[in-house]
Amino acid sequence: MKIIFSTGGTGGRIYPALALANYMKNNIKDVDITFTGSSKHMEKDIVTSAGFHFEGYHLKSGSRSLFHKFMQYVQLGFALILMYFRFLFNRPDVVIGFGAYITAPTLLAAKFLNIPIILHEQNSSLGKTNEMFFKAAKLVVVCYPNLLEQLNNEKVVLLGNPRASEVSGLRFDEKVIESFGLDPKLKTILVVMGSLGSESVNHAMSELIPALNKKPYQLIMVTGKKHYDAFKLLDEPDNVVIVPYVDQAAILASSDLVIARGGATTAAEICALGIPSIIIPSPYVSNNHQYVNAVELEKVDAARIIKEEDLSADALIELIDDLMNDEEQLKAMSNSALSLAKAQASEDITKAILEKISND
Repeated sequence: MKIIFSTGGTGGRIYPALALANYMKNNIKDVDITFTGSSKHMEKDIVTSAGFHFEGYHLKSGSRSLFHKFMQYVQLGFALILMYFRFLFNRPDVVIGFGAYITAPTLLAAKFLNIPIILHEQNSSLGKTNEMFFKAAKLVVVCYPNLLEQLNNEKVVLLGNPRASEVSGLRFDEKVIESFGLDPKLKTILVVMGSLGSESVNHAMSELIPALNKKPYQLIMVTGKKHYDAFKLLDEPDNVVIVPYVDQAAILASSDLVIARGGATTAAEICALGIPSIIIPSPYVSNNHQYVNAVELEKVDAARIIKEEDLSADALIELIDDLMNDEEQLKAMSNSALSLAKAQASEDITKAILEKISND
């Protein structure tokens, strides 16, 4: 069975695709998996490092000038031709798209050649590319009940984010906490704003960190690589560790509270592990999807939201203290997060895809 995965742009699109591909590789006999995406973006290195074959094309996104938009359409045309002839002479059984503009040439080629298309939407609102190919898709997998209700179509199924399947088995490990020189007997807060970090959140944290001295909990602050130098002169208390990056899932599983953005992968990991959260959504993403994701967690009392415009050191430490000093509240938030988790997402999605292909 030949399967094409098309993904790219951000880790929130790439890692769920990898999680599903890994499950399929281990559970479908004689499966042949290939990834497509931009040869210039992060997906190429991430996918090949994971051991999968990658076929790339040159396609930029996000440009605003008329000239660059024109060049985007030229690149899109060349990429479409490349994928069309690739599929014409080596036809896959199914193409699975994970959103992002970068997947458009692959999905267009599949559409023109009547190759079954499956879409996966990680966020709580449908992205532009997935919306574009919604009618052509045989199956659309979503992660949030509100999107299932909004789309209201029999081909839309609520099966969750495959990333949840990969992390759901992780448990508290005192060695993880000890590796940071911290006390595994104390409650731990993880502050992580993605691989790049957040300048605004880092600023608030730099003001907050000195006030954490003598608090009955400890904190791991992940700055992002490009912001780490700004913290070198900060005199952090003994219960605070500042690092440029971490293995997020492993530390998340050993944390009692996470302060994070509202990206799809982070939200899936939070729910799969049942970690209470304070979400500070990025206001700089399309369709404000991080805020919409966060609202879905807040609705069931799994998270608290601080908008970036309302962010301050005082507001943040007040909320942290409120949560960390209330064991029952943390437990309730953990159970609420788990209620949104789809730990069997990869298995359920695989079954749904195979059933859809065999029936058609």
